[in-house]
Amino acid sequence: MTLSMHYTSVAALAAAFGFAAASPVYAQDQMREIKSLEEMLAVVRGSMPDILKGDNKALVDLLMKVPLGSPLSKTFDPGTAIQAVFGEGSYFMSQECRRKGTAAGEPDLGDCLVSSGQEGGRGTYIRLSFSKNMGNGNIKFLKRAPVDDNMTAEKLPTAKLSDEQAQKMALDFLAGSFGLSVEEIPAPPDGRMLSVRSLALAGAENDGRTKLGPIVVQKIVTFQRGLPLGAVFPGPEGRNLTHVPLPGRAMVAVDDSGVAGAMVSNWQELRLDPTMTFNDAKPGDTLIKEIAEDLFNEGVLQISSMHFNVIVSSDWRGSFGFLLPAVRVGVAPVPKDLSEEGQNALEGKATAGIVKEYSLVERASPESRQ
Repeated sequence: MTLSMHYTSVAALAAAFGFAAASPVYAQDQMREIKSLEEMLAVVRGSMPDILKGDNKALVDLLMKVPLGSPLSKTFDPGTAIQAVFGEGSYFMSQECRRKGTAAGEPDLGDCLVSSGQEGGRGTYIRLSFSKNMGNGNIKFLKRAPVDDNMTAEKLPTAKLSDEQAQKMALDFLAGSFGLSVEEIPAPPDGRMLSVRSLALAGAENDGRTKLGPIVVQKIVTFQRGLPLGAVFPGPEGRNLTHVPLPGRAMVAVDDSGVAGAMVSNWQELRLDPTMTFNDAKPGDTLIKEIAEDLFNEGVLQISSMHFNVIVSSDWRGSFGFLLPAVRVGVAPVPKDLSEEGQNALEGKATAGIVKEYSLVERASPESRQ
């Protein structure tokens, strides 16, 4: 009894607990044509939450004081990761792993590759890669079972474990095998859903009439890197800002046998810039002008909604980044639930939204800081 398999439930992966909902957010729900910079200024000013319209010094001060955990450059151990992934089995390490600098003497932004088996073969294949300079914060682990041309329902992996068990397994793996600081992985607030999604397969017998499944074969756990603020900052509509997201996201695939794969992306080493103070904060009027001019010059001529999220970004320096208070602005040109008539009216027009980040502090040029 072979299976004709297809995906039946692959939900979009979400952040650990909706920072967008906890951060300042403003949204409209009507399309507006932008014909001048003055109109764009009015839209940005009307959309921006009040907490960003002042001098922003208190907010920047809070963001500069988030309690950063130990960076992966100090906590990630290649030997520990290799042992966790390959066990006592043999593996091949690329010679590129020895080179951590470029010919120009700059940090190599590439990855070190360790593998077992053949990627194009039919046997078990295991692959582990990680940043040569771990300040970049990228780690990937993939395990593929042997190819089976006669796959049956009985041979499929299963993920009957609970979401809570899946999340604990994933977190233990990230902390124990990859050295991620658990302090930078916030727990979901009470009443919020866990960051777990199910990957299910369905199929049929050879006659195509007898349906099988769906069978949950993996659970995907997603963690958004983030930290608590030192104080509760008042936000719009009663939604106070208590946490802030940082660069970095991790995803782990688990089943009843253990961890089947993992990816850590952009978990950068962050440091506090000694030249930056809360007095460098951009006033609201300056921020409004910068955002409006940038969007208008980018050719954004239609706006339905605009969202503002306070974040910590990174001022990258080659092997680490300076912590950078910032705001992420998302612009949607059309309403979320557009009528069929409205959709027809937009035929041939671009309807994709954009997301951009803007620093909340005035930054001196690198040359002037040398």
